[in-house]
Amino acid sequence: MSTPSYEQVVAGLTGPGAPFEITTETVGGRPMRLFKNRERSIREKIANAGLRGDLDCFVQGDRRLSYADVARTSFG
Repeated sequence: MSTPSYEQVVAGLTGPGAPFEITTETVGGRPMRLFKNRERSIREKIANAGLRGDLDCFVQGDRRLSYADVARTSFG
């Protein structure tokens, strides 16, 4: 069995039907490559916050907020 190439691994992760499928959509009149199954708004991200626990939700420099932090501060 041969080791897959980098390009094959990327295609397996981002190709049609893959977990991180990339698609092109128009944003502000310009085509952009985006994750097809992304959360499309902050509202959706917050609604899903409780599902991901201690994984990073927002990162700004050295500051990190986990999904649990967001759920706790958003929903009390």
